[in-house]
Order: sequence, then structure tokens, then C-alpha cells
Amino acid sequence: MDAQKITSIDGLETLFQHGNLFFASQPSAEALKTLTKQGLKQVVNIRMPSEGPFDDELEACSNLGIEYHHLPVYESGKWNVVHLHNLNELIQNNPDQKILIHCQSANRAGAWYALYLMKSQNLSLDEALKTSKECGLTKKELEISVSEFSELYF
Repeated sequence: MDAQKITSIDGLETLFQHGNLFFASQPSAEALKTLTKQGLKQVVNIRMPSEGPFDDELEACSNLGIEYHHLPVYESGKWNVVHLHNLNELIQNNPDQKILIHCQSANRAGAWYALYLMKSQNLSLDEALKTSKECGLTKKELEISVSEFSELYF
């Protein structure tokens, strides 16, 4: 199954969907409301705490009945293994729920997805990177980071 780019949602600069997972830039409250109407159940903010505060997003999720998680998986150029594990577990425990994973631009979300696909579906690095590029990964330095981390992590 290929990822698809979605361009019809106001308040989202970048949005991709692959199965039940959405990969996005920072969503507005309006975008979250639209996605809730399409069945969105959970939001995972993977941005670093220093990029916050995220009070508006948390409030919007609370008002819409969306479960909110803040799991910064990539901080200051390093992968956070604890947050990676927690995010992977969240996705595996909710296979039928629509979940939005976002950062500022969808790059880190796409990079995380490559690691997730290698771990959960035993995809090769090349296969996982191909899919993650369809889900927002555009930065070469993140692609390199995924490659280097995968050698240690898997």
C-alpha cells in the first residue's frame, strides 16, 4: 500500500496517510477538528519540548476527545530509545485506530516511520526509507541518522 499526500485540509501545511497513520506538520485546531470527523482518535506530538509550549494543541485535543501524547523521539540530533519504544508500542496496541504523528514539518515523523517499519515489519533499510519518503521524510541528514541508528538498534 502506498502512502498518499492529502492536500485538502485547512490548517495543515503537510499531511500524508499510510494505512491508519497520518504524518503531518504542526496541526491547527481546525485541522484536528476536520481529522476527528474522519475518525482520528489519537495525536502524537514528537517535537522537542524546546519547540513548545504545546498548550493550544493539548487543549484542542482535549476539547475534541482526542487522546494526546508528547513523545519527542528525536532530540538534539539523537534518537530517544525510550520514546521510540513507547511510540512503537502505542501504534502496535492500536492497530485499528487512526493516529496522527507530527513534528514541525513531517520530516521527523517520516524518519521515525522508517525505524518503526524496520522493527515491526522487518523491512530492509531501503524499503523502509522508500515508504518514509512517501510519508514526509525529505531531509538527507535524517535519512543518514535513520541509517546509522538502525545499525545499532536492530
